[in-house]
Amino acid sequence: MGFSPTDSFLQCRQLLGGFSAGLDPALVNDRPAGLGNTLHWQLGHVIHTAEALILGLSGAPLSLPAGFGEWFGRGTSTADYTAATPDWAGLLAVLQSSTAHLATVLPTLPAKQALVQPFALPGTGLDARTVGAVTVVATWHEGLHFGQMRAFPALLAARGGS
Repeated sequence: MGFSPTDSFLQCRQLLGGFSAGLDPALVNDRPAGLGNTLHWQLGHVIHTAEALILGLSGAPLSLPAGFGEWFGRGTSTADYTAATPDWAGLLAVLQSSTAHLATVLPTLPAKQALVQPFALPGTGLDARTVGAVTVVATWHEGLHFGQMRAFPALLAARGGS
């Protein structure tokens, strides 16, 4: 069995889902002192980013609710919300449906398929021109935020939230 960007992404997503489902819902809207967002935002952000990168840049259909990118896209903040976002249970349901959608669509997209729009994140060296490469970027991004999310409960307990 060879390396598959799809398998790696879905394994990371499974770990993120298990962790997120086990979080105390009372903590998910608290922001650790000195940080810009909450666990709720972090989870919504990785859901949005994975679909926007992998599916959006490959030309495949996204499965996210209307407004999702406005709440959880790059550069957004909980301080800027002007409409109600999904609650924690709703966000976990979106995570499950998005994961199922990605698990269905990703295997139909050849790893070497060129993206409709290449991806580059200035100043990072991240550059993707194929479905496989952007899936690796999405896995890296998801792992980065997953690591941050794992630190939140301890940060909230040690420094207090707001």
